[in-house]
Amino acid sequence: LIDNLSYIHESGKCRLQFVECPGGYYGPNCKYKCSENCKYQEECDGKTGECLNGCQPGWRNTTCGESKTCRQLYKLSNEA
Repeated sequence: LIDNLSYIHESGKCRLQFVECPGGYYGPNCKYKCSENCKYQEECDGKTGECLNGCQPGWRNTTCGESKTCRQLYKLSNEA
């Protein structure tokens, strides 16, 4: 079984068609919800879940699911 594909029967022939996820969802069979930490709470990429415009402050990685440390938030150096 291939995820996000559906079979369409037209003119006596079957063909596969990719089904795009509805807004706010992504991944195999659109079973994952986009992160609420995407910048401006915009929708994510329907295939990868990537937040296309980055993350809200305090969050990082492509899906904005990882929180930043205080040092990263305030861009503190390692110097005392």
